[in-house]
Amino acid sequence: SGGTYERNFYSLEIALSNDSDQVVFYVAVPTIKADLFEKQVLALYPDAKVNEVIDDYNIFNDHGVSIGASISFSNNEALPIKTFDEFDHDPIGTIINAFSKLKTDGEGASFQIVVSPATEQTQKNFKSILEQVQEGKPLKKHNEIFSDFDRTFALRAKELILGVQKKEEDKDSENKKIDNELVELVKNKVSKTIVNTTIRVVVSAENEIRAKTILTQIEAAFNQFDKINANSFQFKEIEQKNRI
Repeated sequence: SGGTYERNFYSLEIALSNDSDQVVFYVAVPTIKADLFEKQVLALYPDAKVNEVIDDYNIFNDHGVSIGASISFSNNEALPIKTFDEFDHDPIGTIINAFSKLKTDGEGASFQIVVSPATEQTQKNFKSILEQVQEGKPLKKHNEIFSDFDRTFALRAKELILGVQKKEEDKDSENKKIDNELVELVKNKVSKTIVNTTIRVVVSAENEIRAKTILTQIEAAFNQFDKINANSFQFKEIEQKNRI
């Protein structure tokens, strides 16, 4: 059910259950959004059937090995990946194709995206990054998501405690070269709706070698989202098995 910020999210899952050869899509939305979601799906796909399910799927091989990975950006979050309007094909087909390579018996996989609204502060952080690159300042590889207030407060505290005077900016700072391509990339990202997103992949197979092979095949399907001089996805295997 909805109502609180913590529950204002939705998730999309693509799964291939153990002992099945059918790839299935699952979507979880707040209860108050269920009717709206169904109407939107049927408006786009009139022949689709939307059914509420309680017991969804089981990808796990009880006698095998299961591994998972989380997905993040390889570069600064303010830089975009390739989006649907830049493809000449449906990118979801490439991902489903990776699932289709699994064996019917003893293997399963699930790909999950959880999306929730970004906070107002996050929106401000992205706009601040845009302003910085427009001024010719370099873009860090990974955005640390510190607000301007946090930076200013830390600097003032240091001056107060240690008596350190704020250094004057370099005289030639105004002559910093502005990377127009970088500005356009960040501007393109900031113009979109910013959301918090968690992406995970979990696979299960008869042994670790096969499980890692499946995970690698699914990872390869995400290479299509690489955007030159911008961003791409990177996978990090989940080390704590109890989190899978």
